[in-house]
Amino acid sequence: MIFIAYAHTSDSSIKSSMGAADYSYYFVLKRYIPVLKALGTLIQIAEPERELDEIVSAAKLARLPCVFLQFSPPHKIYPHFACPSISVFAWEYTSVPTDSWGGDEWNDWRKGLHLSGAAITHSKMAVSAVKTAMGESYPIVDVAAPLWNTFEAVKTGHGDALVNLKYDGCFFDSWQANFNVAEKQVEECEGSISRDGPQDVALEGIVYTSVFCPIDGRKNWGDLVSAFCYAFRDKAEATLVLKTIHFDDLEGLRETLPILCKNTPFKCRIVIIAGFLSSETYQDLIRASSYIVNSSYGEGQCLPLMEFMSAGVPAIAPAHSAMADYVSAKSGFPLESSPEWTHWPHDPRILLKTMRFRLNWESLRQAYVDSFELRREGGAAYSALQQGAKSSLYDYCSEQEAQKKLREFFSNTFRLKDSDLALRPIAWSRQVVFYLALMLVRLSSPDRWRPIIRRNKEKVRRALSIAKAKLG
Repeated sequence: MIFIAYAHTSDSSIKSSMGAADYSYYFVLKRYIPVLKALGTLIQIAEPERELDEIVSAAKLARLPCVFLQFSPPHKIYPHFACPSISVFAWEYTSVPTDSWGGDEWNDWRKGLHLSGAAITHSKMAVSAVKTAMGESYPIVDVAAPLWNTFEAVKTGHGDALVNLKYDGCFFDSWQANFNVAEKQVEECEGSISRDGPQDVALEGIVYTSVFCPIDGRKNWGDLVSAFCYAFRDKAEATLVLKTIHFDDLEGLRETLPILCKNTPFKCRIVIIAGFLSSETYQDLIRASSYIVNSSYGEGQCLPLMEFMSAGVPAIAPAHSAMADYVSAKSGFPLESSPEWTHWPHDPRILLKTMRFRLNWESLRQAYVDSFELRREGGAAYSALQQGAKSSLYDYCSEQEAQKKLREFFSNTFRLKDSDLALRPIAWSRQVVFYLALMLVRLSSPDRWRPIIRRNKEKVRRALSIAKAKLG
């Protein structure tokens, strides 16, 4: 089978898109690549309006089935396709949008879902929400981004050793800040930011880490910080690392400072890391972390939480939305929450049409206290949580489980007569036929030649004008 994969954000635009709406679809697509390659031939495209029809035509000439995987929410899909198309999306609310507003009928997700005819999402709750809107027979499966295989070998030991993180970007350390001037706390703190330089951050002891976009209100990171400050107001041994995700490192860091100032005084250490971390440095952050923390109102899957837990870092996180599929007492400290009315995030009417999950703040504060004591005691109890985290994430987001689910889903959805032949890497001989057909289609496409002809016509016209001027 030919898999044609597309996400709005590409390699060239991801840096400037960090923290913007739907930026994480780029990373989800990246994680799907090994599984899709195991099931067929993968072609990634950046311009569906130009590339899609050519690939579909070549697949038909080579007599190969193909499917267009759009890593995008249903209201943003590319609607013109000549082969089966599937929206691959994350969703953290109890219902999907079934209204249209602003004169845009695509805001009603049923239109995009009906046009595709099938979908892939990342949690059991999202599957339930879609089936409520589309009917129980609607073809949809939950397959989280398959990242376990990449991260399961990262974590070693218990994370107590000194780790130095080296990166380019901005850095803030509460131990080096001046919180004494009440009227100008934020301004004073901004003066303590280490900007734009190579940073060397030392971490050791019991370290709690959270990775989030500070301008995304759904992350509810203010509760995460305040509960930490109250739990460890007199404990200098506790460190909280806030790794911010934002296209502007300095602005992302600045967003967090007012919350820190509101919760002073405290002896615990709060470190803010704002900047791009290489794979090696990110893995060092995982190794330094005793716990990964999440306090959001809902998650479509939560890649950072999945990455740390796959590496054996126990979680402090709510057991709701997608996190309910992998957060439990066996893998960390599940937090209490309750449903509350809210609006769909892209609905400017702000009508209360769906539900998110309000965190029980006291359960988070208590989880900090209990987790600290457990880690300080060490031994079998903490090791069991490490192993529980790895095990639960294997079931949730390993390549093995993803391949099994997708093979069954594609076979049933497209009624493949011979799934073993259709869902495996294509033989080299048939690949040669396909790529020759694709070359033929591209060479015969008028759209390919028009720009070339137009450029050459312009060159000829200029040459004639120059020649005429010289002869005249």
